Amino acid sequence: TDVILTLWEQGYGNKILLSHDDLIFNGFDKNPQIKNNPRFDYCFSYVLPKLPDDFAKKITEENPLNMLKMI
Repeated sequence: TDVILTLWEQGYGNKILLSHDDLIFNGFDKNPQIKNNPRFDYCFSYVLPKLPDDFAKKITEENPLNMLKMI
C-alpha cells in the first residue's frame, strides 16, 4: 500500500493497475496440495480501504478501462 501511495504522490496514478492472486496450488512442494482457503478478497479487504476513495476508484475502474481502450 505504501508503494502504491508513493507512486500516486509522484504522479504515476494514471499508470497504476492492481492485480493479485493467491497461491492455490503449489506443485513445487514435496507434497503438493490445493489450498482450502484462498484469499482472493485481500486486495478489496486490506489494500483498497487504505487508499483515498478517488484514487481507489481510479485504479480499479478508470485505469483498467483506459488500458483496455489501448488494446
